[in-house]
Amino acid sequence: MKKKILLIFFLISNAQASETCFRDHLKEAIALNTQRKPLYSNLTNGQSEAISDKLISMENIALLYTHLPMGNFDKKLSEFKKYGVDATCEAFVSMASVTEFNSRFKSEVQTQCMTKHIEDSVTRIESLLPIWLRRITLESDQIKFNKIILKMIDNHKKSSKGAAELDKLAYSLNQAGLPIICQDVPFIPVN
Repeated sequence: MKKKILLIFFLISNAQASETCFRDHLKEAIALNTQRKPLYSNLTNGQSEAISDKLISMENIALLYTHLPMGNFDKKLSEFKKYGVDATCEAFVSMASVTEFNSRFKSEVQTQCMTKHIEDSVTRIESLLPIWLRRITLESDQIKFNKIILKMIDNHKKSSKGAAELDKLAYSLNQAGLPIICQDVPFIPVN
């Protein structure tokens, strides 16, 4: 057990990056959804708690993954700042742009919001990729950068299953007009 703890500490300490925009995005999401959990619970007599718990759990798992060398895209992509490419900071939209909590049910029904959020994030990254690649002047660095970005996109796509499960949990409350998840993700502009 002690060896496992030391190994985890070693991996985490060696996976730090100077900029942590992806990691910060996840931390902000966890804070926001933790703060909103009791608000939704009060509106739904506790029916929303499983949704909030699953969402926060997914975000915590993703955050843990960013502390491992294979999932620390902030660190992997930091070497390309020499070209003016700050990929994770440009790709991930701050949670500060999320709309204020609306305690009244909306008339417009929205569903599948986490799936759409993942899809929009992939679309944003894919739209930024050619812009980033044009800034990187060394061909070997372009190839390396492209591989890292494709892995990041692949990780997003792998999270689609969890997103769909979350949307399924939220479906009946979304249909009733409660914008859980839908008002809890930022708008993602596509360049």
